[in-house]
Amino acid sequence: MMVFVTPLYYYGMSAQLKTMIDRFCAFNSSIQRKHMKSALLAVAWNSDTWTFEALESHYHTLVRYLNLKDQGMVLGKGCGIVAGIVVHIFYKDKPFFNFTGFEPRASHDTHPNLFLRFLFNLGRNIKATGLYFLLGVLLSALFQRYVPADQFAALFGEANEGFGVLMAATIGVPLYACDGGTIPLIREWLSMGMSMGSASAFMITGSATKITNLGALKIVLGMKRFLLYLAFVMAFSLVTGLLLNLII
Repeated sequence: MMVFVTPLYYYGMSAQLKTMIDRFCAFNSSIQRKHMKSALLAVAWNSDTWTFEALESHYHTLVRYLNLKDQGMVLGKGCGIVAGIVVHIFYKDKPFFNFTGFEPRASHDTHPNLFLRFLFNLGRNIKATGLYFLLGVLLSALFQRYVPADQFAALFGEANEGFGVLMAATIGVPLYACDGGTIPLIREWLSMGMSMGSASAFMITGSATKITNLGALKIVLGMKRFLLYLAFVMAFSLVTGLLLNLII
């Protein structure tokens, strides 16, 4: 089954999902022959009656072109309204966001020689991220060397559906992963028995908790609301994964 999941971006799908679909070009004939089932899950802030018209049209075109068997759509509109009402009620007389950590800093790009300026910037970037990059490579190498892929994937399989979804939602938080980057990994895990719910939970938390985004959110929201955000993401991915396992 092929499930298209996306927030509504300017009345269409996200760039990440569109990029993934564009990569179908090498497998079109294979997909068309399989007559796979498909569904669309989407959310939007606004609640107008025409909100999803363009996205629905695009989805139906994909279904027709790829010979998919449409199983329906779950379209949630007005999703930002509830959050806005809650913020208005509980933070009516005090600010919700804090932008004090975003003041412009003094520029380091002051050397008149462009090549030396590039080298200085490169050195600063390596100093700031090099240790974490090497640590990530080391952990990845140790993981691949000492953790059997089939046994690891079995933890997320049908025999451990509840625990597997919870574990997938948990490990997706610290990993630096984007939607497109997790596709090859998820595909390999699914082929080894990973449940669809665990895969969706991992993709939700992985893309929603990238380290660059979290750094900005912590500054803007503060520690308390930042932890609430993490808890909400994990809870949402857990519920989504469990429901997906029940449906599929």
